[in-house]
Amino acid sequence: MMILSMKLSKKRLAALALVAAAGIYLGTAGVGKAISALGGAQSSPAAQVATNAERIEYLEHFGYQTGSEPKRIVEVMIPEQFDQRYEAYAQVMQADGFDLAEHKGEICKLYQYQVTNYPGSEEASISMLVRGEEVIGALVSPGGSNVVHSLSDNPLARQEALAE
Repeated sequence: MMILSMKLSKKRLAALALVAAAGIYLGTAGVGKAISALGGAQSSPAAQVATNAERIEYLEHFGYQTGSEPKRIVEVMIPEQFDQRYEAYAQVMQADGFDLAEHKGEICKLYQYQVTNYPGSEEASISMLVRGEEVIGALVSPGGSNVVHSLSDNPLARQEALAE
């Protein structure tokens, strides 16, 4: 077992927690809710993402375009006890059907992708938590702040809906 230890700023810790919470939220139950929020786009079966191409395709189902490779891959442990930040992240991820609490104490991989089509931000990123080959949560960070939102709360989809 490998343990990664690093000093994290509050901003990075918050982003990491958000990603962890989002990963859980994007579990199999959350995929359908998130996809239906985008107007019925097809989801990948059971949110299995064994390869980078499958992770990118999964994010595209929510309307996000990303770089061809993750900008960061880190092994993380979801804490046994959630602090206020983790509670907040878990709540955000619940909008997509993820339950981060089911994964307390588990080790998973955090994949962080740059979002290339986020309105008004060139710094937006998505943090996706994957345990084995299953997405267990994900969060979107518009960049430049500690604000995060669920995958299904895509501002691009809202803009397109208003334009119709």
